[in-house]
Amino acid sequence: MSSTKMIDLGPYVKHDGYVHNLQGLIRHLAQQDWRNRVLEIKLWDSNPLQLTAFASIAKHIRDVVGACGIKFYMKDHVPRFTDKEIDVEIWHNETLDYKFIGSTQRDLCIPGSNKLFGAFFGRYELHRMLMAHHLEKYHADQSVVVFQPDYSWAESDLTFLKEEYSEQLTWWRNRTDNSNIDSTDQGRVYYEDANKQYHKTFADYAIEIVFETNYTDVGTFSEKISRCLYTGKPFVLYGVQGQLQHLRNLGFRTFEPYIDESYDLESNYEKRFDMITQEVDRLSKDADLRLINKIAQWNKTNFDAIAKQYYEKEIT
Repeated sequence: MSSTKMIDLGPYVKHDGYVHNLQGLIRHLAQQDWRNRVLEIKLWDSNPLQLTAFASIAKHIRDVVGACGIKFYMKDHVPRFTDKEIDVEIWHNETLDYKFIGSTQRDLCIPGSNKLFGAFFGRYELHRMLMAHHLEKYHADQSVVVFQPDYSWAESDLTFLKEEYSEQLTWWRNRTDNSNIDSTDQGRVYYEDANKQYHKTFADYAIEIVFETNYTDVGTFSEKISRCLYTGKPFVLYGVQGQLQHLRNLGFRTFEPYIDESYDLESNYEKRFDMITQEVDRLSKDADLRLINKIAQWNKTNFDAIAKQYYEKEIT
């Protein structure tokens, strides 16, 4: 009869799913006796695990532990990886991330904000870069854009796309020059501190452009959307197909017909991005903020009642 052994991958996997201490993990596993034992691994991070990283972890561990000796339990992860010798169970989460709501000031949304759009991009992702560039190129006088990734990401992730995105990369490189960094970009805003610093710019714009980490497979509602719902901030959401409908299923309201949300029905994430960009352009000329804010205030008023349906701990 086989027994099980649990292991925490926290020391070996970064928040974005990339391995940063795989050799240490393999050494640790190699010292264990795996006869008649099954290794069970649970991953709890709220960000999706990258395909290449998961495949690397799973195969390396299988080589040490042995075939049919490893089970992965993935909560809120998206391992686009299958192997007949590795058992993977995925737990989906379609509720809200309330972990850091408590550090957010509730009354931050002030009518008559100076800017129309706000975007906060702390970690690099291609479409975040493209949207930040679009806002600053075409709607600079209407936007508050915080874009913090170090340019080294361009060197590693955009090696084969430098010609296609030469304009955006030139913008990015110039923007990282200290003389061009907006005061809201000074210092990196890490996950746990994000909401605590959010109030510095949150009241300066009317509509938030939210880009969730994952937009291709399984949608999760992070602190980004929870924060908007909690404070009554209107938003445009770049997530997976149908994510706005999931919010409505939870009991919240979105912003049709005052914001064209047909992008939520588009299965192709590239087309979905283009549709969102087009809607941002339209809103820059014709946004009915009075009616949009009315819906956002309804979400704020009802946030606690809706959230109580999904969490044992009451949100205050």
